[in-house]
Amino acid sequence: MRTDDLKLFHLIVKNGGLVATADMLNQPKSSVSRRLKGLEEELNVKLFHRQSRLMSLTQAGERFYQRTLPIMEELESTIQEVTKPAGEITGHLRIHLLPIPHLMAVGELILEFMAHHPGVSIEILTQPERLDMARHHLDLAFALGEMHEDSSLIARPVLDTQLCFYASPDYLARSAPLASVEDLSRHNMIRLRMQNGKLFDPLPRDLRGSIRLQGNLILNHPPLMMEAALQGQGVICMPAEMCDPLVEQGLLVKLLTGIAPTSGRCWLIYPSRHYMPLARRKLIDFLVDELAKGKGVYRRTLQKYLPM
Repeated sequence: MRTDDLKLFHLIVKNGGLVATADMLNQPKSSVSRRLKGLEEELNVKLFHRQSRLMSLTQAGERFYQRTLPIMEELESTIQEVTKPAGEITGHLRIHLLPIPHLMAVGELILEFMAHHPGVSIEILTQPERLDMARHHLDLAFALGEMHEDSSLIARPVLDTQLCFYASPDYLARSAPLASVEDLSRHNMIRLRMQNGKLFDPLPRDLRGSIRLQGNLILNHPPLMMEAALQGQGVICMPAEMCDPLVEQGLLVKLLTGIAPTSGRCWLIYPSRHYMPLARRKLIDFLVDELAKGKGVYRRTLQKYLPM
């Protein structure tokens, strides 16, 4: 069995089909299909179900993929370490980036990583719901809120923040007074739909359920929530690191400063396999280091609002 054909099989699984894999390799689809068929004939087993343009692993194909994945990852890392110049890495990474408040900042960091490592190709998915990493063949993912234990995954906290209430001066000038947390029930709240399908409740835990929040705008994209608040659509609950600089510019007003802010946490998640592709390991280290800088990350998101 040729190593290149085994690597091709893994690319097809990760890319979800022949067309995307052929495009990545800049090869005709027929050539990729022929090589896959040759691998199946050599193994004497059908690896994929083929239905029109859709492909899914057979039971044997799934078992073959899972058993050969650590072998391929270890082989690729070893080859890169032995043959590539120091600092040069290659590979393809698949990342799930939730619409977190710092989405654009993280996206810019990923692009910066790619600029340093042009041999790495990256696919970014931005579905608002949390995806199964094994099923979608993800290398990295970001998640918000509480994490449940999963022995197959490693979850590293990369950003902690304090969530506070904000609104624009224009909105406050034409709305009811907002002096206490109870007053929020009379205001238009811009709500966040979480990846689990529930609406985020920004109230302190001891007040949740006792105050009814309402609003005519629900989003699953925090940067768009901030844009809506700047345009006077209502009250938001967002990270202080993002909104406090806009308060200093007079674009937003910080509200209810007498109550304790809600804590928020963003996690970086990746498979816990012992052998990790070099490209994934390098990107994880880069993101963890850069996101540890905190305020500098948020400033990237705010550049269009802040004076030069």
